[in-house]
Amino acid sequence: MPSPFPGMDPYVEEASVWSQLRTLLVSEIVRQLNDWLPEPFVAKSTVRATGGRSTLTRAPAPPTLCSVTTRGRERSHAAGDEPWVVPFPGDQRDDRLVLIADTREPGRVVTVLEVLGVDHKTERGARDRYAKTQLEVLESDANLVEIDLLLCGERVLPSFFLENFIAELQPTPDYIVLVSRAWRRVGSGLGYRGYSWTLRERLPTVMIPLRSETDEVPLDLQSAWNTAYDQLVARGGIDYESLPMPRLSADDALWAEELRQLATFRGGPDGDAGADSGD
Repeated sequence: MPSPFPGMDPYVEEASVWSQLRTLLVSEIVRQLNDWLPEPFVAKSTVRATGGRSTLTRAPAPPTLCSVTTRGRERSHAAGDEPWVVPFPGDQRDDRLVLIADTREPGRVVTVLEVLGVDHKTERGARDRYAKTQLEVLESDANLVEIDLLLCGERVLPSFFLENFIAELQPTPDYIVLVSRAWRRVGSGLGYRGYSWTLRERLPTVMIPLRSETDEVPLDLQSAWNTAYDQLVARGGIDYESLPMPRLSADDALWAEELRQLATFRGGPDGDAGADSGD
């Protein structure tokens, strides 16, 4: 059963629900990217804090993201490289992110793609772990794509100027995707380009960077979201009887309730498989 909302669904931000949905969304993003990625690139998901740390190779400026720790196995470094170990404090969770790698250079990550979790925006420990990864990538030669599909909490932004810029956007965005292309960071700060939209709009198609000389590939976020949502609903995972959290503005709350009631009448979320019109 499709979501009653045209884009994001404000009823999915309860932490346990979003955790399930985020895992499904990451898997669908990986599948979709691998349908589009040209050789020799491949996308996969991995856990942020496997073994409690992530290992990079120290490199001349600009630094190069050369090695990652995946599923408990640390990839080898080139001779003469000095490992740079970045600790991740706090408990270890199945906190997944997407890496796009160049198979011609084992361990060479060209793009890191993040889908923020509720804890990244609301819990200090998870926020710190996320910020460390963010800084690690921004100081490397890898691209960074950050997808924030949550209304809750505070955005994890690496720059006061970026924070102010987003705050001044009109209409005020409910959701954002930030893309930092590595080759644009040289001499121009963080080199961000972004997408923003509101609760009442569909999710955008985002162009995912690889190398400066390689065509970017599309990521249809709405399609990926729809697939993840359908899988979650099949598991019976969304409570449409409670108020969405965080609370919406008065206008958005009224709009959301009208859509929810219409979907229920038609046999959608929490409704029967059709309405009985009587004799």
